[in-house]
Amino acid sequence: MMISGSPKPLSLARSIIAGDATAPVLVLEEDLSFWGGIEPGSGLIIDSHHPQQGQCIAGQLLVIPGIKGSTAGPGALLECLFAGQGPAGLIICQLDISPLIAISVFETLCAQSVPMAEIHPNSSKLMCTGDLWHLHVQDPDNVNSAGVCSPVF
Repeated sequence: MMISGSPKPLSLARSIIAGDATAPVLVLEEDLSFWGGIEPGSGLIIDSHHPQQGQCIAGQLLVIPGIKGSTAGPGALLECLFAGQGPAGLIICQLDISPLIAISVFETLCAQSVPMAEIHPNSSKLMCTGDLWHLHVQDPDNVNSAGVCSPVF
C-alpha cells in the first residue's frame, strides 16, 4: 500500500536492461519461481502457495522481491515472453540472473525491449498494484544515472 500522499518517482538502485515501459504495476508480496509458478501460455501465477495466485503478470510492470526456484526459470519466463504473456518490465528488489538471461535472449531474438531494474527493497512499498507507472532504465554503462520509475497521473 502507498504510504501517504501522491506517489513520488523512485530512483533505481541499478539498471540491468535498458528500456522504457508504461504499464500497471503488479507488486508481488513474496518471491516467485517462474518454473512452476507461472503458466507460460497465460501469464497467470499458478503457484498454489503464492499469496497472489491467480494474478496475471502479462503486460504488467512486475515488482518482485526476489526469484526462487531452479535453473529452469529462465526457460519458463522466456516461454511466457514468446507467448506474449510476459511482463512489460521487471523491477526486482534482489538481483537474480534468471530473468536477466530470459529477457536478454528474448530481446536478442525478437528485438523487443523489456526493461529490467533493481530497486531498494523498501521502495516497493511505495507502489500499489494496479497503479500506472513508467519505468525508464538507462543503459547499464551510464554511470551517472540508473534511471527512474515514475507514477503516471
